[in-house]
Amino acid sequence: MRRFLYFFPGCPGMNPGMMKERGILDRFTLRAGGSKLIEHTVTGLIDGPNGAAGCIVAAGAMPPSIVNRPSSIAPPAPSHDQRSTIDEQRWLTGPTFSVAIEGDAPGPEDLAREIAIGGYETQLSDGNVWRVPLIRRWNEKLLAHEPNVPCVMAPHLVFGKFQHTRKVRAEYEAIDSLAEWIFHAFVAETTIPLDQVIEKAAALLAVNYRLGIEETGLLGLLDESKALQVLRLAADIDRIEAQAQQMAAQGVELIEPKVEEE
Repeated sequence: MRRFLYFFPGCPGMNPGMMKERGILDRFTLRAGGSKLIEHTVTGLIDGPNGAAGCIVAAGAMPPSIVNRPSSIAPPAPSHDQRSTIDEQRWLTGPTFSVAIEGDAPGPEDLAREIAIGGYETQLSDGNVWRVPLIRRWNEKLLAHEPNVPCVMAPHLVFGKFQHTRKVRAEYEAIDSLAEWIFHAFVAETTIPLDQVIEKAAALLAVNYRLGIEETGLLGLLDESKALQVLRLAADIDRIEAQAQQMAAQGVELIEPKVEEE
C-alpha cells in the first residue's frame, strides 16, 4: 500500500464540505481546484493517534475492490489489525488534521494529478524525479514574464466597445500571483524566511501532485537548496538570469534572495 492516512480529530465522519473547511480537499481531487474525489475510505475511531476521538480517511493507490462509503453511513470502527497499523504510524500533526504514510512512501506516479502543468523535471531530496510546474514563462523577445497556466479571454469595455485580453483562469490565480512574487523576490535583493521558502515550494508542487506542506515534510522532498530550486524553476528564473547576464552592460542585474534562518 502506497498512500497517506489522514486523521481528523472530533469528526465521526468526513465529506467534501468538511475537507474543504479543513484545507484538505485538494489532496483528494485529481485536478487542481477540482471537485471530483479520488477513491477513498473513511474509518471511524475511538482513540486517534493523538488520543482524541475522530476518523481516518485513507487516500491514494486504492485497490479496485474498495469503493467510497456514502457520507450518510457511519464509518465502522477499526479492527484490531487496523488499530495496530494506526498505532505504528509516524504521524505529523497540523492545525486541523494529522497525516501519516501507510506502507511504502508514495512517489510522483502515485500522487500525480490528472491534468498537470508542464515544466521542469528535477530530482528532489527523496531521490525521485518530480515535475516542477512552469507557472510563469520568460518571453525573451518581449522581455516580459507571462503566465504559463490555462487562461481565458476576458472582455472589458474600451470607449464603449469590448476588447479581449488573456486572463488566468480563477483556479490558477493564486499560484500565478505566487510566481510573480517569486520573480520580484529574485530580481530585488530580498530576504525570505526559510519557512516561507519551504511553504511556497510545497504550494508549487501541489499544482501537479496531491500533497501539501505536511506531505512534503513526511516524504522528505525539500531542503533549503531544493526548495529554492523549485522556486527558480516555477518562475523561469534561470532563463531570466541568462538573458540578464547578456544584458549586464545595460544595467540589468539579478540578485538571488537571501534565506533567513529561524
